[in-house]
Amino acid sequence: MSRQQPKTPLDRWLPAIAGLITFTLYALTTQRTVGPYDSAELAAGSACLGIVHSPGYPLYLLLGYGFSRIPVGEIAFRVNLMSAFFGALAAGFLAAFLRDLLADRLAAIGAALAFGLCLPVWDRAVVAEVYTLQLAILAASLWLTLRLLDDPSPKKLALLAAVFGLTLAHRPPGLLAGVGIGALLLLYEPTRALLRRPAALIPAILCGLGSLLFYLYLPIRAAADPPLNYATDLQVDMTTLSGVWWMVSGTMFHQLVFAYSLPEYLHELADVLRLIGSAWYGVGALLALIGFAWMIRHQRRWCIGLLLIGLPLALFYAGYRVDDKLEMFLPVLLVAAIFTGAGIRAITGWLKSPATNRLVPAITSLLLMAMVIVNTPQVDRSDDRADRERAEAVLDTVELGALIATEWSTATPLKYLQIIEGQRPDVEIFDWGLFGLGRLAYYRERNLPADAARRFWVRDMADMLNEAMQERPVYAVDEYEVFEEYFTLIPESDVYRVEPRP
Repeated sequence: MSRQQPKTPLDRWLPAIAGLITFTLYALTTQRTVGPYDSAELAAGSACLGIVHSPGYPLYLLLGYGFSRIPVGEIAFRVNLMSAFFGALAAGFLAAFLRDLLADRLAAIGAALAFGLCLPVWDRAVVAEVYTLQLAILAASLWLTLRLLDDPSPKKLALLAAVFGLTLAHRPPGLLAGVGIGALLLLYEPTRALLRRPAALIPAILCGLGSLLFYLYLPIRAAADPPLNYATDLQVDMTTLSGVWWMVSGTMFHQLVFAYSLPEYLHELADVLRLIGSAWYGVGALLALIGFAWMIRHQRRWCIGLLLIGLPLALFYAGYRVDDKLEMFLPVLLVAAIFTGAGIRAITGWLKSPATNRLVPAITSLLLMAMVIVNTPQVDRSDDRADRERAEAVLDTVELGALIATEWSTATPLKYLQIIEGQRPDVEIFDWGLFGLGRLAYYRERNLPADAARRFWVRDMADMLNEAMQERPVYAVDEYEVFEEYFTLIPESDVYRVEPRP
């Protein structure tokens, strides 16, 4: 089978089949309304072309704005569907890559579907999140890398640079995958020769860096003062170069990078292995080990390249001290899925007889069916209205002109209902967690110790809330520990009234 020209119509349609199956399942289980945390923030930010948290996600917001204009369901549902679309696109590109790399139809469709239907990926494909777009960019980049290696040309090099360069405008740490892609280009003499030609290299560099233009979105939209503007909440002037750099470089999260002790860091790295082991009930991990051994023998340069794609990402994200870390390892899981496909390819090569050769497709089909049966109830958010209902209850409870102090998980659905649906425009929603991140970064930039920086930002928050209490009622959505030193929380229906401590 030719890598570039599959022999049969089925081979040509294989990526579309993988994408269609995954998108159908994603769409059926996608949340129909607004969710918590980043999901609500990204839905609102997309719909109003707002400013969200670092690194700003200009590519995502522009794409999300397009999806928010699709005339189906709520606006949040439309942006949620974007995750489903790019998750399916990632599965399709992965199938195309494996089809051309391994020349094995079963390995391609089996590994692509196993990746798309595993719990960590599926769970992020049914809500508005940034991860499936990152996966689609990486999977497309791998396929384009393979095409470039098979038939090097300046146009293909420029196209690869342009597509992978989109990572720069989306999740810049994803550029670490470029270590492996670059290594692959250097491991093959034809592409090494191509890279030595300025007429090929310079346009490719320009295409890759062209994604930086997306960041013009930040000062342009900040100047327009959109209703969702985290730059204002963080007290950062996004119309200045220093403000844009503050946002793009993730200054608000710097204190969380490599914030573990060595034993803790090694434990976090072990979580990557546990993720791979649990994603496919242990079967995928075994197939990945078989595939790794097979690729060392038959596809050694690709084996090295894939390791150099996955390892830098795993090493970086393992040191990132946040709760929602497992989804950050999804690109590493994509690499593991490629080794899983190679494992299927290896086993089908060992089983020569017609009787035994039917065994692998049967087992692969059973595994995929088991994933659908087991994972569907866990990821199905089609009837999940809990965050909307709680946010509406809070808005129904507070007095006219009130200030609602809350944190990320509940602030974002409240802001979505207010900004996108026009509910309770009289109230002010204060995200004290976001405020704290901004002030903490401010004090850490001035070399204050972590404990002192925390005391200062909590004091700043208390001063702001005390000032607000002179003019309006102040409520908290939950009993927050950071309020205990300065305030008394009095339960009132779905909220707490905040009063100064006597």
